[in-house]
Amino acid sequence: MDGYIVYDHIGEGGYQETEDAIIAALTELRGRRGQSGSIGGGIGVPEGVQDVDRSGVRSPEVYFGAFRNGGMFGNGVAGQEGTQSLASPGDVSPNRFYLVGTWRIEREFAENVTASARVQFRYQAKSVNIVAGADSPVRITVLRDGRPVGDSAGADVVDGTVSVEAETLYNVINDPDGYGEHTLELLIEGPGLQLFTFTFG
Repeated sequence: MDGYIVYDHIGEGGYQETEDAIIAALTELRGRRGQSGSIGGGIGVPEGVQDVDRSGVRSPEVYFGAFRNGGMFGNGVAGQEGTQSLASPGDVSPNRFYLVGTWRIEREFAENVTASARVQFRYQAKSVNIVAGADSPVRITVLRDGRPVGDSAGADVVDGTVSVEAETLYNVINDPDGYGEHTLELLIEGPGLQLFTFTFG
């Protein structure tokens, strides 16, 4: 209310201390306003969050844009904006992404210029999410280890495909058998898909 900083914390952790500082500040504010009653405490737990055993996730978050794709771009020039025409790799190394077709690499994302483009990634995790968007709907067929995704389909996959339009997170793999190493392939059926990140759980 007076514009003073009452608590400061940088980075991860310190959740309970942060919660305590917020409650103290709100309690003081209520007192100044002459309001009675208590401020609820405790850190809330959101519903519908994937349960993740971090020891089973061996794949890092992946960025497709030139600004942060260094060391992860398996068959292209990392850290460079512009158009790249990319062929299918012979082998897919773990934790490196491979783009097939013609792609326009921007600072924050990669966008396929040609239809029938493809993305390959060998990961170790239980679930895979993509952050993506498109100006008009783009359909993607999801394969795991060269076969239709089947029972390992994520929440946003219907009959083996996901339709991407709104710029958001799409869950494409959620393996009921748990954590393991697999190769993900995204077969993109039209131009204009903007890929930002892969995340793993």
